[in-house]
Amino acid sequence: MAIEDSHFWHKRDAMLPESTQYACRNWAHHLSRGNVDDTLVSALKNFLSVHILQWIEALCLLGELGDALTTLRKARAA
Repeated sequence: MAIEDSHFWHKRDAMLPESTQYACRNWAHHLSRGNVDDTLVSALKNFLSVHILQWIEALCLLGELGDALTTLRKARAA
């Protein structure tokens, strides 16, 4: 299937609502701009240990897998 196929983009948008797309793209930015305490770090570690593959899959659907490492580095620096 060609990535330009409009059916693919329609299906992607149905599977990933705009709010989810935004969250997948921007969570580390918001993390880096906020107050990070031990409770937040623990919650993030727990979340990623369960959901990192879904996040990677979402980035693939968004065509932004190349940003995954940068995002994780930004989160780690927060």
